[in-house]
Amino acid sequence: EEEKNTMKKAMLSERVFSINNTLVFRQLSFGLAQLARFDWPRKWGSLFPTLLKIITKGDELQINNGLHVLLEVLKILTQRRWMMQRQEFQKQSQPLLAVILPAWINTTKQLFDALKGGKEKVAVAVRIGHRSLAYLRCLKELAIYGIPNLDRSEHAQSLFQAFKEVLTVLMPLSRSIPRGHPLRDTLRSMVTCVMGTVIGAQKQHPLDFSRYLGPFVKFFTQTLREPFDKDRELIFEKQTVMTVNLLSNVLSCPQYTSLSGSGLVFSATSGIQTDPQAENRIRATLKQIFNNGFVSTLLNVAIYRLLLLKP
Repeated sequence: EEEKNTMKKAMLSERVFSINNTLVFRQLSFGLAQLARFDWPRKWGSLFPTLLKIITKGDELQINNGLHVLLEVLKILTQRRWMMQRQEFQKQSQPLLAVILPAWINTTKQLFDALKGGKEKVAVAVRIGHRSLAYLRCLKELAIYGIPNLDRSEHAQSLFQAFKEVLTVLMPLSRSIPRGHPLRDTLRSMVTCVMGTVIGAQKQHPLDFSRYLGPFVKFFTQTLREPFDKDRELIFEKQTVMTVNLLSNVLSCPQYTSLSGSGLVFSATSGIQTDPQAENRIRATLKQIFNNGFVSTLLNVAIYRLLLLKP
């Protein structure tokens, strides 16, 4: 056990996070995440505070490596053990959210400013874009699994408000950015990551998330209505599938069904609460989904893909 503690301390040292070899560091981060799988939180309570220190006080390389390790750890814990350590994970997520969320917002603003600078700023924009996407991927795990009550969380309100604002800029950029641009894939990955976060949060917290659902449904269905870029390329295939996924989740959600006609909100933490606005909120959301052009647009996208298939 003493040898293991020495190894864990060495793996979280500044020297390790200064390794400028992607392949080597990915192997180290995978091993570190596997250790976290078995030792966190009981035998490794310092894991998240140490990573947070690296991300906030390190140099550029250390921050990028720290975000990579943090994402690997979060994915391991949320996918395999988070139910057993749910309360502790949510507790540890709050200081992480307090740092990662504003850092992502600031980094994304820097990205948009750099993109306005033209060709001279492309290299800077690429570096900032990769950092923004790394923050965003960590936020996805924290938002879905690390916030116990979305309807009462200050972090949740700030996060989903930022998502709405960023998407209004990201979508036009994703459509207009030319082929071959080094940020084309990064920007579209950011759109996909935001949509995946919304879907995951709605699935994990259907009632709490209902207050945020309307604007995102509107955005998702817009993706179906306008699935092409300026070159008429179907650029949002993943997003189209994710849109159908969200709509399916909304329509099949048993909690939403139980709301119909009752005016009640059922919460695992606070029991049953009277909420006269609940039914109206869900009805308004469903009306946004099934507008007049929704079904025809979905069929057009499907037919377009079928026509591209080769016999």
